[in-house]
Amino acid sequence: KELSSSAGGYADYVGGIAGCNGKNGVVTWDKSGTPTLGAILYGNNNVGGVAGYNDENAKISNTSGQNLTISGQIVAAGKAVGGMIGLNCSSTLPSATVKVSRVAGQQLVGGVIGANLPVGGFTVTGGAFITDVASGRVEADAVAGGIIGYNRLLAAKPTGGTLEALLPTIDESTGVLTDSTDANTADGTITLTDFKNELNLQADIYVGGIVGANDADTKLTIRNATNGATQNALSVGGLNPSNGAFKNGVSLNALADGRYDFGTACGALAGGIIGYATPNTTLENCTNYGTVAHKCAAGGFAGWNEGTITGGSMAASLGNRETGYTYLGGVAGVNGGLIQSAYPAEGCAVRGDSYVGGIAGVNLGGDAAASKGLIICTENNSTGTVEANQYAGGVAGANVGNISLSGQLQSSVTATGYAGGVAGINTDKGSIYGADNATGAVLGSVTAANYAGGVAGTNSAEITRVENRASVRASTKYAGGIAGVNDAGGTISYCSHASGNAAAVYATNGEAGGIAGNNNKNALIENVQVKADVTAANGTAGGVTATNFGTIGQDSELESSSSVSGCTITGTSESIGAVAAYNRAGATIRNVKLAENANVQFST
Repeated sequence: KELSSSAGGYADYVGGIAGCNGKNGVVTWDKSGTPTLGAILYGNNNVGGVAGYNDENAKISNTSGQNLTISGQIVAAGKAVGGMIGLNCSSTLPSATVKVSRVAGQQLVGGVIGANLPVGGFTVTGGAFITDVASGRVEADAVAGGIIGYNRLLAAKPTGGTLEALLPTIDESTGVLTDSTDANTADGTITLTDFKNELNLQADIYVGGIVGANDADTKLTIRNATNGATQNALSVGGLNPSNGAFKNGVSLNALADGRYDFGTACGALAGGIIGYATPNTTLENCTNYGTVAHKCAAGGFAGWNEGTITGGSMAASLGNRETGYTYLGGVAGVNGGLIQSAYPAEGCAVRGDSYVGGIAGVNLGGDAAASKGLIICTENNSTGTVEANQYAGGVAGANVGNISLSGQLQSSVTATGYAGGVAGINTDKGSIYGADNATGAVLGSVTAANYAGGVAGTNSAEITRVENRASVRASTKYAGGIAGVNDAGGTISYCSHASGNAAAVYATNGEAGGIAGNNNKNALIENVQVKADVTAANGTAGGVTATNFGTIGQDSELESSSSVSGCTITGTSESIGAVAAYNRAGATIRNVKLAENANVQFST
């Protein structure tokens, strides 16, 4: 039956066993019981397969020796709706397998718990929460999770107030979720280990395969969680928009706090593990097999990450290149926290219209020392296939923060404009660097019509200690071994172009350079090595850059610190140079060595 937001006369506090499991209430399955429950329930607020509301002093337990299993349908018109419990304040619950075919509500909807607000701590005894049903689904306008819709650890439940006052609110104009100020958050940590979800989700904002949203101050760790499954991967654990009350999304500028200008963009905050990861949220070694179909601010693990994501794998492709698909990442759509050693699985692709990254659509600026706006790529890994119309990067579509590389990073990046093996654009606040005492290497391929770079499509800040081994191709203009263009304010240092590919840097038309297609005014290239071919089939080629408006070479170090060797520079214009084809008025070339086997040739 279709329910309207007016509830149509349906009651609050509806449960398969207890609508309200209140103070000192007990629901238990002992050794003589069979812990199996099936129900079709309709209600308004606080609706759950076992209990609509479970009090902090109530008890639900299972000592039967068998896993608690819940099936049926849970359909509500209001908030706090769950396959097991609608609103939970108890610190201890038994493990359960939820097989409900439908859990539906307006906000705060979860496959197991709609709103989880335990007091003092939270423990799942006897195992974990698992949802396991073919073609089952969670439906909501906002804040939906395959396991938990909304999560917060309370220090105490205030006396005299209402339960509704404990729940978060959502601003109707911006879509921003605000935690309740009627209660205090406890200092402890909630750890969710080995949770598994196979329910599909339909919600517009704050939607996650395991958790929809976590309170800003609650310390939450999600460890070894799995969304979806290898079997029937396209039909379980998928995230889709619902086109409901919040179909216009969340204002990204309202969340960015001045770190980046998103303009008028609004996003879903949809992630395969969690929709919105707050600063105290940690994801460890999680796996997502579910597809994420939301257009903006969506990621394989998190739609928006302000916390910490370490390890794990995104094993499903994401997005497409149609208009509107933007800020998409294999791990996070937007990253303002720390992502370390988390990648898309082999063979996966991230595609979008603009700002698309193998790890993050955009990596926000922040304090790297405090693990804010920091992506760390370690060992030898791949970020899969990344495609966009504009701003595609093997790690980030746009980098405003810090990206650290060690080992070899393999990527296949394609864009109409601004493609980079690491970042589509490294903005004036960005930094891409090899880890301390290490040189990061980029492998694979980078292809664009305009602005193709082995590391960045365009650079306006710092790129240092990075080696390019990827093939770089631009069909119209600006192909560079490190950056398509090194723009004003950009510094490229201690980098090398050393691809073994015969067409290492290749421009069908326009400019090609071993380090940068163009080095613009107030830009610096120093302490660099060019050891692989540069070709401009119908244009200008230079060993370091095609056209130099800035400075090439270090001021006081040895001449050999920058060199061109063991390569052939091929062009078809009237000017071809071992260092630069054109050195424009006011530009400087200093202390650059033309070493052995550096060849310059004109091609017709």
